[in-house]
Parts: sequence; structure tokens; C-alpha cells
Amino acid sequence: WTPYSDYTAVVGGDLMMITNASGNASSVTLTVVRANTITLGSRTIQNEPSEHSAGDEVFRGRKFVNADPYDLLVKVFEDADLTSDNYNATVIQAELDEWLPNLKGSIDTIIYEHNDTTTFLDDFCATLMLDMWTDLTTGKIVIKATSPWNTTSAILREGIEINYGSISIDEDAELYYSRAFLQYDKRKITESDDDANFARSSLAYDTTLEGELYYNAEKVKDLGKSIILSNKLSNIETADLTTVRYAQRFSNRPQKIIGTVEEANLNFSLGDVVEINTASNQDFYGNPVTGLRSQIIKIAPTSSTGRSYKITAVTYNPYIGAFAGSDFLVNAEYDNNLYTIAGGPVTADTFTFIFSKQVYGQNTFNQAISVGSFPSGSIVNLVFIDGSISIGRGGNGGSTGAGENGGTTLLGTSGVTVNIYLGGTTPDFGNGSYTADGYLKAPGGGGGAAPEEYEPKYSVIHHGGGGGSGSKPGTGGQGYVGVEGQDGSASSGGEAFYLAGAGGGPGQPGEAGAYARGLAGKALEANGSTINVYTDGDLSRYIQGEGDTPNSIS
Repeated sequence: WTPYSDYTAVVGGDLMMITNASGNASSVTLTVVRANTITLGSRTIQNEPSEHSAGDEVFRGRKFVNADPYDLLVKVFEDADLTSDNYNATVIQAELDEWLPNLKGSIDTIIYEHNDTTTFLDDFCATLMLDMWTDLTTGKIVIKATSPWNTTSAILREGIEINYGSISIDEDAELYYSRAFLQYDKRKITESDDDANFARSSLAYDTTLEGELYYNAEKVKDLGKSIILSNKLSNIETADLTTVRYAQRFSNRPQKIIGTVEEANLNFSLGDVVEINTASNQDFYGNPVTGLRSQIIKIAPTSSTGRSYKITAVTYNPYIGAFAGSDFLVNAEYDNNLYTIAGGPVTADTFTFIFSKQVYGQNTFNQAISVGSFPSGSIVNLVFIDGSISIGRGGNGGSTGAGENGGTTLLGTSGVTVNIYLGGTTPDFGNGSYTADGYLKAPGGGGGAAPEEYEPKYSVIHHGGGGGSGSKPGTGGQGYVGVEGQDGSASSGGEAFYLAGAGGGPGQPGEAGAYARGLAGKALEANGSTINVYTDGDLSRYIQGEGDTPNSIS
């Protein structure tokens, strides 16, 4: 039970936070705090203290606060009596840091169930798209991400590195999934794993890959239910990223390729990404397909003469530009994370996103558009076309008090260069140029409520302030017997009546009533990024509000 800060006492379904522990190997006295809510880092866990009797069994739960995925794995290995001699710490930590940088220092959870280690690790790896095995050359446990972003480690050509005539290719329907689904953010950890006990879920899909050419079916991969991921922003990003990555990996008719390789050509390892060139894979003109990336999932010695190995690989066939240089069409109208849309690249490069819908806005997230956890040194281009507008959520009008501040439209990422194209002809990013035509605006603040009026019939009358302009317009303040303020719109703030304040237009604060006005929202929060805005001289396309000033605007 020591250090006691690492553990939680669990009796039945009751979680108890330990503040002190004393005793010996056979008897321990615990001082605990019992509460209805437990705060771990930035995660709140609900608990129901209950009555207990002498003789009730006390279980020891592992507690993690702002932990790394690697820290969690090490404790699981420790509980399974595995020492650092049994796993390759350097390989595991490097792979996790590269594959899941946004989850570093971000896990807040309690693991209390007495599942066997294999079951827990299977669930952990499935949730985060990791493979784990024992490297037979070293006898140590290693992991590898199921990722199209890994660098190609070898090119295997039929007749050279792969024995001629040994290749077989199968489009196995069992490998195909058009959708991926994950549930997470369990608020009452000790409750059952029923759907109702998970507050969040993530679903990624592309309906263009469902139809007669794709097995004529919707196939959903259930990635399970995670007690590790919570409602922390980095955890939400990880959940969405996992489903997007899975859909990219397995939706576009993945192929299983089997071939034979002589030992002299075995210059790759299990889990590596390779390019396989064979006449069995041809393009429309009958030429061998090149650049087709596959991940090695099996290497087994053959029983034939000589020293040869049968290898099995699964292709990627990404469907939405899962490589740098591709242009990503942004399809969701609210709460977009660009890093997630791109499938979570692990190396810095240039990525271009096309915004073509009428309005892109902010709903439940802290901003309408988040650049996300791109590696430092990345260049992220945002191209707005067809008059598209991005604007955060407007501030609500005050009901009996001050108006609320407007939200945020775009949040940058430290070390990343963000180029925003709102007007003119863009450079050729690799797939041709675009005619930019769009707007990036800060939302408006909410108006303050009117002073109280007294009337014998009603005692007190309130008149609500107007809602601020935004993608999710600010709601007009509720009038208690008095007149409600009007909701804002994407282009203007809501009106108010009597002495209540009107909502602010794009980039404008609300008006004060008897109570204070809400401040304008922010077009940009740089967050350590370099942001350049291109308007082709029409500066009205960008409205800054209370946000950061871009590094350049033209």
C-alpha cells in the first residue's frame, strides 16, 4: 500500500482516497476520505459512499493522475511480476511518444478490477491501435502502432526481395470496416460497463465506402469501452483520432499479401511498414502499382529447403489523403480538430484543409477549429472557398446579470505555422491552387440584462440582454415576466428591449444594460503558433475581436 498516493481503497463499489497508510506485511491501517466526487487531475469521478461491515474485502486500485501511457503500462507490468528486463522500455516509450503525443501526461483514472494482464493489455492496445508482442530476437516485449504514418523501412519487389511466384493477394472481407466506434469517459468507474455509464463516444465513417463496391454493407468496428480516456480535451482528441485512424486503416478494401522471402532479404521486422511491388497488383493501365504501403503482421520460417520465411502484410489504401501533400476536405460543421482529420501524423510536414461549407462553428468544444497536436515544424494551410465562414459561439445575453463573453474561432498549436487563405489565388500545395473566398470572424459578446423593475402584481420584472453573434448564436437573456432578449445570428447580435443591452456583432462586445456587457470573442488564440492570414487585400474578411493579432495579414 506504499506509496499510498499511488493507490485507492475499493470496498464493493465505494472508492476511498487514501491519506495515510501504516502497518506491516500482514496488517495495514488506512486513513481514507470518502466523497461523492473524486477529482483526479482534471477528471471528476462520481462515487457513492456506502455502509460496510467488518470482514468486507478491501481491494487495492491503481490511481493515475496526469500520467503518461508509458507510466500506466509499467505499473501493469509490475503487477504482473514483469521487470524491466522483460520489456524494451526504450522502444515502448519512443513509440508511445510518437504515436500518442497528445496523451502524454494526460491520463487520470483508477484501475481497480482484477482482470488478468492479457485481457487488460488487449483492451488497452485495441483502444489506442497498438500491437504488442515479444520480440524473439531479444526476448523482450515491444509495441508498434498500427499506423500509415510510419516511415517505409523497405521496398520489397517480386522476383528480387520476394521470391517470384510466391505472392498471393486476398481482399479479406473480415479486414474491412467502414466505421469505427469507441465509448469512453466513464464517470462512475465502479458501475457496470453498460452504455449508459459512458458519457462520450466517437464514431468515424465515410459513406462513400459503403455500397456494392465495398461488400454492400456497413461494417462497424467496436473498439470497446475505455475507462482510461476522460473528457479532458487531449483525451477527446485521442478518442476521435483513434476512430479516424481505424477508418483510414481498414475501410478501403485492405489487402492481405502473403509471400516468401529468403533470409538474406529479411531486412525488416514485425510491425514495420514496407512497400510491396508485384505484377499481381496493377493500375488501370496494367502497370504494377507502386507506393502501396503495407504493415508486416507476421514473419514465420518455412519448412522448405534453405532459410526462407513466409511473410504476411496488410495494405493501407488510405481513402482521405492519409499522407502529407494531400488536401483534406473538412466535412463537420462544428468542433473540428485538424490533427484528428489528418489521421494523427507523427512527423512534421505540410497539410492542407479545405473549408467549403456555409458556416464552421463552435458547439461543445472550447473553439470552432483546433489545429491539434501536429508535430512542431508542421505547416498547416486552411483554405476557405465558396464564401465559407468560420466563427465561434456567441456570448449569451444576461438574464438577471452580465452578458457572457464570446467564444474562440481558431486555436493554434505551439511550433506549428498556420496559413489561413480567405481571398485570392493560393499557391499550388501539390494538388493545384484554389481561389480562396471566405471569412474568419470573432463572435460577439452577449448584452447585459436591464435593471430590475418592481410592480406589485409580479414583485420583480427582468428584461434579458441580446445574444452575441456567432455560429451558435448567443441566446437572448430570459426575461422574468419582462421581455426576452433576441438570439444573435451568424452575422449580427440579438436585439434587446427597454434598458437591456443588445448582443454584439462579429468581433464586437455586447452592450451593457444595468449589468455588464460580455466581451467580444476571439478569432485567434495563437497558443505559440505562427499564424499568417491572406485576404488578397480585403481585410474585412478577417475580424479579430479580443483575439491574438496574426503574425502577418495581407
